Amino acid sequence: MYHKGAINLKREMDENGEEIRYHLAFLAVGMYEYQVKSITKEFYEDIELYFEEEYRDEIVSTKINQLRTIPVEESITPDHHIATYDELKTIIENTEKIAVMDCICQKGKDLIGESCKQTDMREHCFALNNSAQHVVDIDNGRFITKDEALNILKKAQEEGLILQPGNAQEPNFICCCCGCCCDLITNLKKLERPWELFYSNYYANVDSNSCIGCETCLNRCQMDAISMV
Repeated sequence: MYHKGAINLKREMDENGEEIRYHLAFLAVGMYEYQVKSITKEFYEDIELYFEEEYRDEIVSTKINQLRTIPVEESITPDHHIATYDELKTIIENTEKIAVMDCICQKGKDLIGESCKQTDMREHCFALNNSAQHVVDIDNGRFITKDEALNILKKAQEEGLILQPGNAQEPNFICCCCGCCCDLITNLKKLERPWELFYSNYYANVDSNSCIGCETCLNRCQMDAISMV
């Protein structure tokens, strides 16, 4: 089950030595991404349909949401974190193991003839620590150095991808997503107020005196949240 990507394991040290604990993998990020080397056109079409018809509504309605809407005055924040390169640099520098793998969302789109419009990059999804070991164990990715990871992240940001780590003090993954391929983003964009399901430390502010109407911001925004007036 571990090699099929159905469960994860966590290695911990105690007074008796190393202890291994197993737990069920999330669907995404988890079981889905672990199929990156075996994905077929039929599998992708099935999972895409499932995400749209069932998974999207469940992920925003469950009592224990990974993504949730929180009033601004509350001290807690929605669970889906959008990060900057500088924030991710801190995460990378404090991570023991890093593996990189192909983006399964882009790979699926390639299979159905709808290749990414944002970038030609494919190898830009990261697994960290125990998840990194898992990815390498099942031959889904390769270990890389911290400098290599930072270079890929920098390139991803330059390409206009959204940098999304897991919302935890020690995240086990970092996704670099686009608005045309990412199954999470494309489905949330269909909701009435998708921005409420994403957390960021920053808010966009237009300097009307500096704006020349070049529309670069329109092309960069993966949520299609900007319009010219």
